[in-house]
Amino acid sequence: MEDYMAHSKYSAARIRAVEREEIVWKWRLRGASLVDCAKQAGICVARAHQLLKARYDRINKECEESAELKRQLAYDELKALRLNLEPAIISGDIGAIDEARKINESIRKLFGLDSPDKHEITGANSGPVMIRVVYDDDTSGD
Repeated sequence: MEDYMAHSKYSAARIRAVEREEIVWKWRLRGASLVDCAKQAGICVARAHQLLKARYDRINKECEESAELKRQLAYDELKALRLNLEPAIISGDIGAIDEARKINESIRKLFGLDSPDKHEITGANSGPVMIRVVYDDDTSGD
């Protein structure tokens, strides 16, 4: 019997925790401060912060999982396209070879395998960029 009571108590506590998280979340979405969110939920500011952090962590995880799924679907599609080009590539079809190169490039971009392009701004003869600062000394107010 005590085991059942402990479970019920936990369930009631868990329900209250979820309700408090919802209150904090809704108030925060309305633009309320962390202090105001905590007051509305009847909890301390530190606990409100924990609840919001946990909520954001769950949202981030869901987004990452969704992005990974989309990435995998795109990869599967590119891989199927590449396999369909295989006979033409083997026979030396230049168009198919070019398409395969583009598919491979897309795969590298999809997984971030290419190193980022480096852009550098330089002055004359690859030297430093000279900057001229002009101050307006006119203090006459005209």
